[in-house]
Order: sequence, then structure tokens, then C-alpha cells
Amino acid sequence: MGVDPFGDHGPVSETGLIKAKQSIYYNPVIKKASSANNKTVTIEWHHPEEDKKHLKGFVVQRAFDPLAGYTNLNTTLIAHGHHRYEDKKPLAAGFYRIAAVGIAEDTTYSMNEMIQLVDSIPPSVPFGIVATGDTNGIVTLHWHPNKEEDFHGYRVFRTFKDQNEYTRVTPGFLLDTLCRDTISKKLGYKKVFYSIVAFDQHYNPSNFSPAMEVKFPDVTPPGAPKLVDFHVQPNKVAIKWNRSLSLDVVYHVLLRKGPLDYSWVAIDTIRPLTKLDSAHLFVDTSAVPKTDYLYAMQAVDDYGLKSELSNLLPITALGEPFKPMIKGVQAFVNTPTNMIKLVWQYDQPGVNTFVIYRKSKEGKMQMLQTLPPTAREHYDKNVQPDSEYSYYIMAHFNDWSQSKLSDALTVKY
Repeated sequence: MGVDPFGDHGPVSETGLIKAKQSIYYNPVIKKASSANNKTVTIEWHHPEEDKKHLKGFVVQRAFDPLAGYTNLNTTLIAHGHHRYEDKKPLAAGFYRIAAVGIAEDTTYSMNEMIQLVDSIPPSVPFGIVATGDTNGIVTLHWHPNKEEDFHGYRVFRTFKDQNEYTRVTPGFLLDTLCRDTISKKLGYKKVFYSIVAFDQHYNPSNFSPAMEVKFPDVTPPGAPKLVDFHVQPNKVAIKWNRSLSLDVVYHVLLRKGPLDYSWVAIDTIRPLTKLDSAHLFVDTSAVPKTDYLYAMQAVDDYGLKSELSNLLPITALGEPFKPMIKGVQAFVNTPTNMIKLVWQYDQPGVNTFVIYRKSKEGKMQMLQTLPPTAREHYDKNVQPDSEYSYYIMAHFNDWSQSKLSDALTVKY
């Protein structure tokens, strides 16, 4: 009935019937949660019979983390009297509870119950790892995620030398497939190795992933080697040197500059040696005799960065002190013409002149004649009867070297 501002009453409304519904009084209680085959989970619970008339049915709920919320496993309410449910796709480790839904649209819950399946199968090895390092020593790694339903997390490991024992980088379990690590530049490492292990919810670890090598961009050239000594022999220049002390050196280059060279000429590339504290030897056999050279050495690291030049060594190359002597000199006496003919053969290149020396039996050796490089014979017309002469021949070369004096050829006239 309604009343207007003047106090007049309106007609009475139709009569309505209200029936009260009793709320659920008891909470369900899980009696047992187990797995007989390690593949399915069976949940059994109890709810008092006297609460049956206030109940619509039951819902089985499951959660990986109770604080994150539960999921309903059955879409149709389980009637009172059926206090058993089988989870055919359980989690490796899960929490269960029973929700009792009343006719008054109220709900009561059981205490949660955890069950963990026995699991000895580890997750697959992490793969698809990509890693980069920058000039500040910051390493970024990322990889493909694992697909196992019971996957729990990753741990990242590190070492500075391949095949050495790894040290864990992440303090706990990493859920993401991205990890950043910082290597202090003061440590002086040019590269680092990483490996990743995946864990499931039973903490079964996968095998270590293959080692991932990360190189840092190198902006520091290696230290210079040092030339410590040299020794010059005919047609050989032997140089002693100490290698660069930088550990990332790939090879050394021996350099030489002659009087006609505008820039340094690489003589040889020498791979690094393991001994840092001993002198190494290189012999240069390509130096031109009687030529002044400057020698230096340079180290190159694995990023192609070159060291400064070592100390410089000025060296004058030597040739053989003597070229081969003239052998097989022959003499022919011609009494009617009053002369002695000398004949020889010599095939060394670069001859400038032949010089013939003569010595009488009682006299001293004197230069007799200078001949052009094409000469292979000479007539000695200044001879005396009943005399004895010894002849010698020497070749002089364009590089100012000379042959050894030939053996004496003695002729009686």
C-alpha cells in the first residue's frame, strides 16, 4: 500500500510468498588425496548427511599456487553422496580443495590438500641460445622456452675457460628466457662461456646446454713484442725476440724496411708460442748482402688489432766473403812464339773482371792483367827461357765481392 503527501492510502499490493533457505552449516573435509598409478589423482572427501538438504552439490578445485587462485575441475555439480573424484590430468605438484555449493547460493570450502606425483624425467635441454657481449662487459642471453607442463625454471651458469667448472649466475630460478650478466672489465677477460639448465617442479635438472662462447668487442691492442738480439752471417740475419705478453695474440709479424722501401715489408707471419719468458729465433735468408735494413716486429690479436712496433734493430746484411774459386786452370807453353797461354772456365753470374796474378820462382806475386768478364783465356807474352812461373786467377763481381784466389798453376818455360 502506498501513501501520498496528503495522507491518502492507495490500493493494497498483491500478496507475495517468501520462503527462507537454510545456508550450508558444515565445510567438506578431504579424507584422502592420492595417486595409485602416478598418472591420475583421486580425491575423496566427507560432508555430514544432515547438511544434504541444504546442498546443491560439490565442485573440485585445483591450483598450482593457492595464493594465485583455484580452477574448477568439474563443470557439473557432484551430487551429495558422491564424494570421490578422479583427476585424469593432474599437475606434477598441485593443491586440491572441495567447494560445497548450497541452495542459498552460499559456498563453503575444505582445507587444501597438496599431492605431488613421483617424477624422475628431467625437462629437455634449453636450446636456441643466443648471446652477445658489449664493450661495457654486459652479456645478454636469450633462448627458446621449454614446453613441459611441469616446468619450473632455469639456472644460468658461467665459466671463463671452456671445460672448466661452471659457477651459477642466477641466485634462484629464472622463469624468463632472458638473462643479463655483467663482467667487470677489470678482470681482463676477452670472452666468457655460458650454459643453461632447466628444472621441473620436482627439481629434476636437464643436462647442461652446450657451452655458449661470448666474446667482448676488443678495443685494446695487444702489447708489443721485443727484439732482444741479432747475429749476422753471410746470407743470414738471425733475430732473437720475445713475444707479446698479451694472451689474445694470434700471430706476430716480422717487418723489414730497406733503403728503397717506402713502408714496412712483412717478411713472415709467426704463430704465437706458449713460452712467454724465453727468446725465440727467426732467420731471414732473403736480405740482400751489403744492404742496410731496419727490423721490427708487431703482434696481432684475435680481433685483428695490431700492437705498436717493437724496438727497431738496424742491421747490415752480409754476403758470402768469397765467391767460389776458379778451378781447372790450364796452361799451354808455346816456345816458338815465346808465350804461355792460360785457359779457364767459370760460370758464376755477376762477374765484373778477371784478375791474373803471376809469381816467378824467386820473385813476389804481382798482378799481371785485368780482363773483361767474357774472357776465358789469356796469353802471357812476357816470359823468359829457363824460367818457372806460378799463375793465379781471381774473379771480381759487380757487388764488390770477389772469388777466392785460384790454386797455383806452375809452368816451367
